[in-house]
Amino acid sequence: MWFPNRLAPRSPGVTILAAMLSLLTTLALALPALALFQDESTTQPLRGVFT
Repeated sequence: MWFPNRLAPRSPGVTILAAMLSLLTTLALALPALALFQDESTTQPLRGVFT
């Protein structure tokens, strides 16, 4: 895909920063969804100890 030259990053640091921000955003959106698949017994190991 062709992009105009004015959209190209000025330095490699900008590219790295954009990639890290994209990864952080992806993780921030994906991790709460993955938490829904955890087993309930492993997320609350002390259930019933204080009864």
